Amino acid sequence: MRPPAISDVRSTLTPFVDFARDKGVDHVLFLSVAGAGKSRWVPHRDVEEHLRARGDAYTNLRPGFFAQNLATAYRRDIVEDDRIYVPAGQRQPVNWIDARDIAAVAALVLADPEPHRGQSYTLAGPGAVPWSEVTDALSRALGRPIRYEPASVLGYMRHLSRRGLPRGAILVQTLLHVLLRFGQGATEDATLARLLGRPGRSVREYVAEHAALWAKAGG
Repeated sequence: MRPPAISDVRSTLTPFVDFARDKGVDHVLFLSVAGAGKSRWVPHRDVEEHLRARGDAYTNLRPGFFAQNLATAYRRDIVEDDRIYVPAGQRQPVNWIDARDIAAVAALVLADPEPHRGQSYTLAGPGAVPWSEVTDALSRALGRPIRYEPASVLGYMRHLSRRGLPRGAILVQTLLHVLLRFGQGATEDATLARLLGRPGRSVREYVAEHAALWAKAGG
């Protein structure tokens, strides 16, 4: 897993991969990101290319947009302001993937690496949904109205700054959500369902199972 603070992978993560392989690690499973095969600007791409150059003893997992973002990056806004506030626009849907399904694929690969050697798997949830479906699920699970409020880029950056996030995290989160406006989070792919033999968990299922995360204090 690439630590999010590390963008210079060529002096950090790739030497670690070399060390592991030289010490006898037989197979490397890398948690990459959706689009890494096409986007040269993401540092995950450099790691993938390094693994490929070393041979076929690797598998890359390229997941999309995590359902768990609702419990981390969005949690405070949901709890305190009853809203999701991001610069993702109004119209583009998002295909949320539950990290537990990513873990299930990882376990499957690690248990029997041979069929997956040299493969790169794009992993997506069961289908892209509009933001209104996410807020409807939250409203239903919490028993109070939750709204989606599209932010401007500058408004969002000011908002994160007031929340106390460091500048680097503000830039990364802003870019991540702006890219959603252009369909970056709407990836459709059946690989996860094929590998696991079942559909991935939906964002509605995730919200229903974790409603306590967004409860008001004392509520």
